[in-house]
Amino acid sequence: GATASKNSPTVKFNDTDNGTTDARFKHRMTRLVLNITTDTGAGFTADQVASGTYTLSGIKHSGTFNTENGTAVATGEVTDNWEITDYISYNNNIGTCSLILYPQTGASLTFSATIDGQTYTGTLTPAFAASTSYSYDISIQKKGLVISSGTIQDWTNGEGDKIEII
Repeated sequence: GATASKNSPTVKFNDTDNGTTDARFKHRMTRLVLNITTDTGAGFTADQVASGTYTLSGIKHSGTFNTENGTAVATGEVTDNWEITDYISYNNNIGTCSLILYPQTGASLTFSATIDGQTYTGTLTPAFAASTSYSYDISIQKKGLVISSGTIQDWTNGEGDKIEII
């Protein structure tokens, strides 16, 4: 579907509307976005949340990508206690962590936040389908985490969960 020639060197990425092979760009990985917040009634300040340590367990980081059919597949063992603290950027007291991962089935992720020596955990269960983005809003509170789903506009949205751990 992506065509060009010596006489017409501009590459054209066709879609299926004109009967040709669809050669448009498509996301083949999956995206996980975590939005980490707190509020004044939660028992922590935004600075305490920003200085916390955050980990995810249950993700496969290795994988393969087939360039002929555009399939990405996770392989290998799951990683436990993957520290994602350095991947979080803060703006207006909201920490955002955007991760591009291999699609994988049966993933059950444990999110952990350690703030002021106390660790709080919650579970995320995204389907991690290819071409899908999963977004979770995580509110850090002294009594536990509140994890709920959000939306992403740029990718096909995946389902989310609302989880309260008290």
